[in-house]
Parts: sequence; C-alpha cells; structure tokens
Amino acid sequence: MSVRGAAGKRPVSPSDPTLIFNPVPPTRSFPLQSFGPGAATDFQPQSLQEIDEKAKTNPITYYGKEIVYPDMSESLNLSHQSTRRLLEEVERWEAFTWQNNNNNEKANYNPTWGFYVFITSYSETCLAQIPKAMKNWIRAVEGSLKYACRAAYADEALKRFKLDVILDELILANASEDRVREEFRSFIRGLDLYDPPEEPLGLAGYGESDFMVPPARNVACFILDENDISMLAELKFSEDPTQDFGDFERKKLRLIDGTWRRPQFSHKQYRGVRYCPIHSLGRIYQIITLDLNVLEDGFNA
Repeated sequence: MSVRGAAGKRPVSPSDPTLIFNPVPPTRSFPLQSFGPGAATDFQPQSLQEIDEKAKTNPITYYGKEIVYPDMSESLNLSHQSTRRLLEEVERWEAFTWQNNNNNEKANYNPTWGFYVFITSYSETCLAQIPKAMKNWIRAVEGSLKYACRAAYADEALKRFKLDVILDELILANASEDRVREEFRSFIRGLDLYDPPEEPLGLAGYGESDFMVPPARNVACFILDENDISMLAELKFSEDPTQDFGDFERKKLRLIDGTWRRPQFSHKQYRGVRYCPIHSLGRIYQIITLDLNVLEDGFNA
C-alpha cells in the first residue's frame, strides 16, 4: 500500500490482534455495580434554579475558610463556581432523550453524572479491594467538588455522582485497552441512545461513532487493573486537603476514548487514552460533555 501523503506521520501500531479472531459483537449488555451517592434510587435532585437560591446564603469556602469577593457581582460570583458549571451540564442533559420514544421525555431520564468503569483483573485480592477502592475514589472526587465552592453546589454534585462498575471475568479478564474500547462501544451501542426515526434500530453509522452521544459517560470510560485498584484502595487522606490535592494530582487512571479510531498513520502521539488525576472527574466530565473532541485535542484536568 502506498504511503504517499504520509510524510511527517508515523505508522500507528496495529490494534489488539485478538479482536480479529475473537471479535466483539455489535452490541453487548453488562450488569452494573454502582457506587456513590448517585446510585441511590430514592434521592430527589434539585433544579439549578433552586440551588442558586440556596447558594446565595452559602459562603464560598477554601479549605474551610470563607472567601469574600467584595468587588464581584453576585451573578458573576455564582457563575464562576466550577461545580456549578458541572451541574449546568448535568441538568442540560438529564431530561434529554436521543431516542424516538413517542415524545416520552422521561424515557432516558438520568439526573446523575459519572463514568463506567471496566475491571480487567479478577484475582481474589483484587475483587475484595473493589468496594474500598471505589469508596476512596469517591472521597477523592468529593474533595475536588468542594474545593473553593459554595456548599449548595458541592452537595448537589456529590449527591448526583456515581461510578458504574462493569465486572465480567470471562469477557474482560486481562483485556487490552483496545478490547475495552470496543466492549465499551458495543455496550453504548446496545443502549440505543441515538435513534432518529429513519434509523429505528439506532445503528446509524455502525463502525463509526454516531451512537456515542453526550454526556461524557457515553463517550469515555475508565479501565482499572489490579495495580489501579490497589492504589485506590490504599489511598490515605490527611487532615490537610492541600496535601491530598498534590498527592492525588500525581495519581492517575486511564480514561478510554470510545470515539477514537486507529489510523494507519498519524503525526499525533494520541492513541485513544488519557491519564486523568483521580480527583478531577467533575472537571473531566464537564469538559468532555461540552466538547467530544477534547480528549484527542488534549485538556488540562
């Protein structure tokens, strides 16, 4: 095959060869094990308008100390809250349905935010550590949500947060990043989120990414192996949040870009995976939902 036009580009290593003789089916379903406050089925989400009213009586805190911006208007003060911007994106999509469900707007109602998490290690030790690992991960994210933020926004964002863990030893044990990406795509495709009238099966653009629609949970997923789970399970939390932030910034997990397709040649080093600080999920969720191309283009989490 001619490589004309590939000047300046490097060959991209081939994908996992096992995908050839053991391909992933077009659609796949997995049982989910959900962790976090958003996993509760009985919580009542508040609208952003309600939270804004409550926030007006909340101080902005920085590691427990109140911050006052005397020269900043109240509306600008509120709009600069990073956790509020996350809630804006969650509220924007929570009642939106991509499906043609006879105008039933509640068919896909989901007031939560978070990510799917694929587990690729199944030793007895690893499985036993998963609950503690998820608890610690959620606690690390909680600290980030509350960073320099009004309590009303932080509390609501935490209440809506969950991690949906996917465990399937037969399919996922020792799975490569390429296989997890294809399994994730198969899973999202099976949810049939994109279903215009002319495509009743929701398989428009099969082989591409037309079915991967916002928010971020439908576009990217995390992959955890035994080392990742052990790291999370062994997290230490100090009384000084500033020390935790520095430590957590250096502890990163792999986020798999479900929309990435492997080219034959590329001048980019990007291979469909980003390493994300464990505490930055709120920021990551927000920016991916805003721009589905941000994973390939690069971002600061």
